[in-house]
Amino acid sequence: MNLKGVITAMLTPFDTNGKIMPEAIPDFVDYQAKYGVNGIFVCGSTGLFPLMRPEERKTIAEETVKYASKRMFVIVQVGAPDTDTSVELAKHAEKIGADGVASVPPYYYHHSDEVIKMHYSKVARSISIPLYVYNIPRYVGSNVGVNLLKQLADGKIIAGMKDSSRDFLHLIEVIQNMPPDFAVVNGTEGYILPALVAGASGMVAALGNAFPDLLVRLYHSFTKDIAEAKKLQEMVNEVKSITDRFPISSLYGILRERNVNYGYARAPFQKVSKDEMNKMIEELKTKGLVQ
Repeated sequence: MNLKGVITAMLTPFDTNGKIMPEAIPDFVDYQAKYGVNGIFVCGSTGLFPLMRPEERKTIAEETVKYASKRMFVIVQVGAPDTDTSVELAKHAEKIGADGVASVPPYYYHHSDEVIKMHYSKVARSISIPLYVYNIPRYVGSNVGVNLLKQLADGKIIAGMKDSSRDFLHLIEVIQNMPPDFAVVNGTEGYILPALVAGASGMVAALGNAFPDLLVRLYHSFTKDIAEAKKLQEMVNEVKSITDRFPISSLYGILRERNVNYGYARAPFQKVSKDEMNKMIEELKTKGLVQ
């Protein structure tokens, strides 16, 4: 599988009672396909995976693969505090036809590189589809550095990494020191364009839920019109400054404004008030992103 392009960090749809809404996924996938998104990243941080039970994660993965297969690739995030749950979720992802899996390092407890290597090794040995590191140290508590990545890649344990470290120098270090066939995708929206210039093969972005068209335009402009790509990166940053007033929750409301009924976030995330949502929508209208 070629991990590249625009990859949406998919929200998980919940109803007003906090129950998962797998029935909302087909329309969401259609919306993503309409704008030419390359892939979907399921049950990541934007997908609120720490708030979900393993069986719920399996259901969301199943429905996503069912409707997205052959239109875009699907990466299922299988990270958990314990290795056995990650192995269980990885096996399930392969069984249902996912193109690959990703995993944060085991979290809550702080672990040594040797323990993290053991975790990834056990997950990799349980499946035959690609495994990717999902590096997000601000939530997990440990950073997957170049030395550990080299060990994992040399051992044919991992095929690449999604880097959400928010550390651009770390991203560059990984790109420069890993083999050419090691896929590196950027998970920080604030420097999508600089990451592409540095050699990242694509992006995994939460804004792709509500604005896949904006991110696809940015990705394709990168190779055709760098001045236009710069303007689009600036727009991404402006939009993010609006949506980050209510992280994650705001994206559900914007999707409704764009005629995709995709539910809400799960508690303890709160719904955005009608007044606050209207303010955001008006600001987005001035940028031509919603009608």
